[in-house]
Amino acid sequence: MVSSKHSSSPKDNREIYNHYFERIHQFMLNNQWG
Repeated sequence: MVSSKHSSSPKDNREIYNHYFERIHQFMLNNQWG
């Protein structure tokens, strides 16, 4: 079960991508309006 946790599942990849996108989006907004 531990190995399955480390495997890259679509759900995990999507969560990582969403988190990364949110950080980039916020960074762009800060540069654009700040």
